[in-house]
Amino acid sequence: MLDEKIREIFSDDNFIKQFKRYKLNKTDKYRKKVLIPMGVDGVAWRTFEENIKDISSNVCKRAINENYFFSSFRELEVPKPPYIKLKEAKEAGKTRILSIATIKDVIFQKLFYMAIEDFCEDKFNQLDDNVNYAYRRGKSAPMAVRKIHRFVSMEKYEYVLDADLKKFFDEINHELLLRKISKFFGEEQLTITYLKRFFSADRTPYSDYKGNVDVYYSRKPLRVHRDKGIPQGGVLSGLVANIFLFDFDNFIVSELTKKYNNRIKYVRYADDFVVLFQNKEDIKPVYIDIKMYLENEKLTLHDIGNKTKVIDMSEDKKEKLEFLGYKISPKAITVKKDNLIKFKRRISEIVNQTIIYKKSPEKGLKILVNRISYKILGNIGFEDSENCPICGFQIPKRNWLNYFLSITDVRKLRSLDIWIRKQIYKGYYHKTQQKLSKKELMKYELPSLEMMYYQYKKDLSSKTVYCMCDKFV
Repeated sequence: MLDEKIREIFSDDNFIKQFKRYKLNKTDKYRKKVLIPMGVDGVAWRTFEENIKDISSNVCKRAINENYFFSSFRELEVPKPPYIKLKEAKEAGKTRILSIATIKDVIFQKLFYMAIEDFCEDKFNQLDDNVNYAYRRGKSAPMAVRKIHRFVSMEKYEYVLDADLKKFFDEINHELLLRKISKFFGEEQLTITYLKRFFSADRTPYSDYKGNVDVYYSRKPLRVHRDKGIPQGGVLSGLVANIFLFDFDNFIVSELTKKYNNRIKYVRYADDFVVLFQNKEDIKPVYIDIKMYLENEKLTLHDIGNKTKVIDMSEDKKEKLEFLGYKISPKAITVKKDNLIKFKRRISEIVNQTIIYKKSPEKGLKILVNRISYKILGNIGFEDSENCPICGFQIPKRNWLNYFLSITDVRKLRSLDIWIRKQIYKGYYHKTQQKLSKKELMKYELPSLEMMYYQYKKDLSSKTVYCMCDKFV
């Protein structure tokens, strides 16, 4: 049944429609630039678009006949927050490897995922409790954070095991993964075949192109066999990760929870997970049970004190949990300090890099405010319309504030608004030797994070139907 659904969804119309959605989501509306990366096949997005009918026909025909194979994934090392520059992140050991797919592989992944998503959600929802919040319909990191806060503040699960798995995406065992996928999908052989081809696809190391993807216009890429781990960065990466950890979720929810008489709670987002306790004495035995289970899955859980942490949020210690960019305590949810630093550094870079001439400062000031507005609002601030040109529904607000909308301390946003204005005043004076008045700055309609917060909260209570066109991006 599922295999037939896959064959049905691979049509030229669906392929072209998904490319249009992908392009829409990857378009920087402020700079009016399409940011679709090129894969190792040397096909840029413009060439792809010009030849899309032939490409879609070829891909769909091969997909239906079980003859589609993934190209090698181009690897790119990127920094983790709060680092912006890769050099600084490398020195701190805070980087991760993304796998950049060819455009046709991206669209293939989207269509394939659309075909099997309902089946996967039905399986994930078989668990007694909603514990997995990553890469799923109707789930998100802020939702996971709010659930944790409820456990801590209202149900008094004040002791937290903040677990850290060693290089999860890089270390997944392929033999184990294939067994789990086969068990998950049963006799759906086409589904299993394509997922196996995905996670075992070759990789192309950064050293092969050193940042210059144009080399693939004229030569083939170096292909390195992937004997463990999965490509990180595509829609199927998250799905495969969830399938691999599905048994682990079930182990904690069905076995450990009963073993400890419902004295523990569990929340996972990708490879980041926390176990919450009412009794401090349960932490060590639960940790040992989890560590032993994961060792059988050929995964390494860091020792307590070495990346894996115990957070005591009781009245005695009043420690805070940092999870998914948030800082959580029984009384409040705030933005993690590292993420505030990253946000401020980007604002400072915009101020420092924007040219404002002393003789005609108005033009430079307008550009500066527009750039900061884009950082705050994202594409939503520069759309021609609030409605999606493809489906007609309202475009959801996807930006820094929308991600951190679960915070409970609005004073932090007020402080950020004041800080941003001060950076503009300082930058303006440094470049023009003139003072910028508050009244003058107000003319340029710089958005306020605090006011946006109240508006976004109000919107959440409405029954607005939002566009889902970028759902699979």
